[in-house]
Amino acid sequence: MKKITLGFIVALSSLVLSGCQSSNQEVNRCGQELFQCQQNCDMKSAGEGLVQSVCEIKCTERHNQCKKQAETLIQAEQAQ
Repeated sequence: MKKITLGFIVALSSLVLSGCQSSNQEVNRCGQELFQCQQNCDMKSAGEGLVQSVCEIKCTERHNQCKKQAETLIQAEQAQ
């Protein structure tokens, strides 16, 4: 089960990172932070499903907040 979860996380993280290939460094940073956060969740959870799920939810929330801030910054830069 842990190997499947780890494989899924790595695949999902790779997909997210490839989807974050943007000319904006802030958006790229958000994707990198998400990947690192998910890796930390896997290491900290030691295969405990609930612990890992809660950790990953927090990662997603941080990522969404980071992305929102990056998009606001991009819009402000484009308005100038």
